[in-house]
Amino acid sequence: MLCQIAMGGLGNFLSKFSFDPEKIQGKLWWVFIFVWLLVVATTISSIYAKPSRFTSKQQLFWLAIIVLVPGLGVLAYLPFSFKSEGFNFMKKPKLAKPSASPPR
Repeated sequence: MLCQIAMGGLGNFLSKFSFDPEKIQGKLWWVFIFVWLLVVATTISSIYAKPSRFTSKQQLFWLAIIVLVPGLGVLAYLPFSFKSEGFNFMKKPKLAKPSASPPR
């Protein structure tokens, strides 16, 4: 391969890797569809992962929003998908109450 670059020039070598829409459009759409299905599947599994977090009506509501409004539904669910237990570092530390007697 290095011999091809040296003998034929870099232009000939790079011409094999062109970004013609006819060549990559079909494959690119399959990749986008696959990634989108993974995102939706992960979102839906997040809804049903911990049943005590949502009631059954809330689960059906989020499922309907995600399926009926594809892009915005996933973005709308995003703030509700985080478990607050995992973000203890974001909470303000409680300040100690001042004691009744002044320090010495």
